[in-house]
Amino acid sequence: MNQGQNQNQGQNQNQGQNQIVKWLIEQEKQNADLQTMLDIPALLRAAENVDMDYLGNRELSDISTDIINAIQHTICRPPIDLTNEYIRTHFCEKLKEYRLVDQIYQLHKGKYVRWIRIPTLDDISIPKLTAGGVVMDIKFLDNGTYVLCKNRTKFLQYKFDDCLTFQKLSSDEQMILMCYTLIREMPKK
Repeated sequence: MNQGQNQNQGQNQNQGQNQIVKWLIEQEKQNADLQTMLDIPALLRAAENVDMDYLGNRELSDISTDIINAIQHTICRPPIDLTNEYIRTHFCEKLKEYRLVDQIYQLHKGKYVRWIRIPTLDDISIPKLTAGGVVMDIKFLDNGTYVLCKNRTKFLQYKFDDCLTFQKLSSDEQMILMCYTLIREMPKK
């Protein structure tokens, strides 16, 4: 047997294996045991018992829009002129699983936060997103509201009023937001 015949035989074998794999995939797509039967409205009713009113009837896209708008209206002002590409790569991509916390009562102890210090009028440096930490305490002092956080190595404290704060969404919160998206996309009966 020559080398050309060996290659043809190998190609035929690969094609046969590919057909078998495709057939198996199609069979598993038809398998009723693997198909989910999520009852989205029932999940949302169950979630009503959980205190997540700060999410409202919002979707993940609404949360992302809030973040973008907050950054554009708070951080991007003369002389700081950030491009949409810079905002997307330096802020939005890193805040995919976060929500904007614009009221202190929406901040939850024990959850991870990141923040961006709002630049003063005479500050021309480009703001940075902090690594963040877990909220340990909220302090109401004479000169403002402070959030005490702990990261891996130390405690940090920042003034809530001088920063844009973003809190990490739990898996439950993400699921509720996705359910609202699915409900809005479902055809009306």
